[in-house]
Amino acid sequence: MPHYKDGTPAKVGDVVHGRGYNVTYPITGVVVHVQPEQQACNLKVAHARPADFGSGPVPVIDVEYGETAAFEKVG
Repeated sequence: MPHYKDGTPAKVGDVVHGRGYNVTYPITGVVVHVQPEQQACNLKVAHARPADFGSGPVPVIDVEYGETAAFEKVG
């Protein structure tokens, strides 16, 4: 089972904070998928991000891929 920075095993439903592969800023979100058989790209985190559809910024839910070692469990 993959582990976070502090050695805690990763599981679906955990609230985590860290850096994914495709964003330039740290994210906080909920783990929605863990792939135990993979070393890299073994975590999917659902998080809110701002998007602008013409009437100003609104939050949208996005899913970011990452490596468990780049995240820490919150709480």
